[in-house]
Amino acid sequence: MDFPPPAGVKFNAILEGTCWLAVEVMELPILLTAGDCFLLQRKRAFSLRSDLSFPAIHSDAIYRHAVHGVASCGTADAFFLIGDRFDFGEQTRLLFDGL
Repeated sequence: MDFPPPAGVKFNAILEGTCWLAVEVMELPILLTAGDCFLLQRKRAFSLRSDLSFPAIHSDAIYRHAVHGVASCGTADAFFLIGDRFDFGEQTRLLFDGL
């Protein structure tokens, strides 16, 4: 799935399976496995993919069919992640620039 740059800080945790995380301006994607988490502090488009050779689907096409906040893509039950985004308003830059 391709995601637009998020508003605020984006985070996800992989609960089951694996996926590739590709973030705008990063040279190489990162393989994530169950138990891995990521946090995006800057507004950058990103992709989560099961296979880098497959074409990506835009996230809007998947999340518009979400039921109670849970979206499904494809037929496999081998991958599950949770996530959200948050915003500290003007203070976000102060927090993350200091890390």
